[in-house]
Amino acid sequence: MAQNPQNPASDGEAVVPRREEQVLALHAEEIAVAKRVIAGDTVRISKATRSHDQLVQETLTHQRIEVTHVPIGRYVDCAPSIREEGGLTIMPVIEEVVVTERRLLLKEEIHIRRVQVTENYTETVIVRVEEASVERIPAAVRGR
Repeated sequence: MAQNPQNPASDGEAVVPRREEQVLALHAEEIAVAKRVIAGDTVRISKATRSHDQLVQETLTHQRIEVTHVPIGRYVDCAPSIREEGGLTIMPVIEEVVVTERRLLLKEEIHIRRVQVTENYTETVIVRVEEASVERIPAAVRGR
């Protein structure tokens, strides 16, 4: 067998023709991301205060003082002190009387009593309430 000048193999081996390599250039896409501010909806909030009357009912307790003058007209050796008997405060009132001898005359006692009174009380008061309203204005409407 004669040797092929294009195929240098000579002893019966099959020779594969030589291919030339081809290089293909590939293209790649790149992504660029950016931010921007876009005007969106506008929100308007209004606040209003309104008043209304409200009836308040409550039981109130207070004390008042009753004063009673109790005539005594008795002579004593010394001035009695102020004393408490139950819920009663007793305050002696004395007077010096000149006679051939000096004696103390218990002229009167003042009795002071605390009386607790309970009564129902009603009054109308003004109560204020705040209310807020929210209004959304879309950007499309605002741009007109």
